[in-house]
Amino acid sequence: MLYSVVSANEVNSLVAGIKDVDPGAFVNVVKTEQLGGRFYRRPKD
Repeated sequence: MLYSVVSANEVNSLVAGIKDVDPGAFVNVVKTEQLGGRFYRRPKD
């Protein structure tokens, strides 16, 4: 199982990418109303 939080702008491309890799994948998209915590990390360039 993979759990990921992405922006609304990224959902379609993420689902398409998953389906490209595994056309039979089970994907559940859930709208998040509120999310707490320090989950963002600045990319290391």
